[in-house]
Amino acid sequence: MLLSEMHENFVNSKKAAIMEILAFTLLGTGYLLLTLALVGLGAVVFWE
Repeated sequence: MLLSEMHENFVNSKKAAIMEILAFTLLGTGYLLLTLALVGLGAVVFWE
């Protein structure tokens, strides 16, 4: 019983780690897109 519980915890933690990596990747992508959009907006505002 202890081994089955430990195996279940291991499987769940592996799934959580994959989801965490995916979440940080999407967060980083969103941050880069927002930053580039603001830089582009600033370039348009100060276009000569």
